Amino acid sequence: MLPAILTMNLLHLVQLTAATFTVLSLVLLAAIILLRADSSRRLVRHEEFRKSALPHLCAYLGGQEGREAVLGILGKDRFPALELLMEQSEQLDPVARKKLSPLYTGLSYLRGMLSDLEARPWPRRLRAAERLGYLGEESSIPPLMKALGDEILDVRLAAALSLARLGCEGAVIPIIRALDLPGEISQRRIAEILAVLGKEAEGPLLKILHDRTLGPAALCIAARTAGLLRLSKAVPPLERLLDHPDEDVRINAVRALGSLGDASSAAKLAALRDDSSWGVRSAVMDALGRLDDHTSIPLLTESLGDPEWWVRYHAAESLNRLGREGLDALLKASTGHPDAFARDMSRQILEQNANPKPMEVPA
Repeated sequence: MLPAILTMNLLHLVQLTAATFTVLSLVLLAAIILLRADSSRRLVRHEEFRKSALPHLCAYLGGQEGREAVLGILGKDRFPALELLMEQSEQLDPVARKKLSPLYTGLSYLRGMLSDLEARPWPRRLRAAERLGYLGEESSIPPLMKALGDEILDVRLAAALSLARLGCEGAVIPIIRALDLPGEISQRRIAEILAVLGKEAEGPLLKILHDRTLGPAALCIAARTAGLLRLSKAVPPLERLLDHPDEDVRINAVRALGSLGDASSAAKLAALRDDSSWGVRSAVMDALGRLDDHTSIPLLTESLGDPEWWVRYHAAESLNRLGREGLDALLKASTGHPDAFARDMSRQILEQNANPKPMEVPA
């Protein structure tokens, strides 16, 4: 009797559990459908707002419509308006971008964003740090400088980019310190952020490049950024870094000099032909081709026989860049270089670039 009662109770329990899960599943499905429907409605509304507001914004930027009239349109939906303004800002040159500042001010975004920058949830801090750079308000610089110490890396990155957008040259060294993490990607990202500063970054970058007592990371980032910004004044301090004991500093100094294109650096770069680091030698071969210095052809030809593949590759590519003289050197090396690997690399580059094929010679 007792087993039968237990079986009946267990059956009821299973039925009740199944019914509960069914109801919960239906409720969850209904919630998902409602959320998707609401999301779709918002997307449609935002798109309609954008289509109606964009012509007025373009008219304002072109001087055909006044500020108050545009604010009347944008103020109907402030946050889609903010997204539209930020999107347009990315497409404008610095002079035209300044015309958007009165619109940001008129829509009163600053106070809310500064409040969000101190919020406990990090996604709110991230959104605020990303957006403050578009407002053009100098009063947001101190809070953004403080945000460079945020525990979340993405918030620090967003704050750094906003400071760069605001043209804060005093933020160069704090940005480097805040984002100085191991790895190539980190340094490249910091250099890209600092490059947003443009000419405003020149003074701080030159100060860093002249100071060999700074850590290798700071020097690497400064060299990268100088190359991105084509800072011709950086050539002398970059040349002095070619004998730096840190391999990464030498590599980045070489690459930056190659980007700057000052042929007077060729002799100093060529002095690194026997550097102990193959990465440095590879960067040198690439830079010599970018400098368009034809006196480097003998060195590049000799380096086709370097033990490292990348050094040989960049030497051959640079010869290919140097016009007829470089091609002639490649053609001769493809059959007459004493090193078999050099002959193979010469043929490879000639074939890749559809240059005349060398005559085959017996092995």
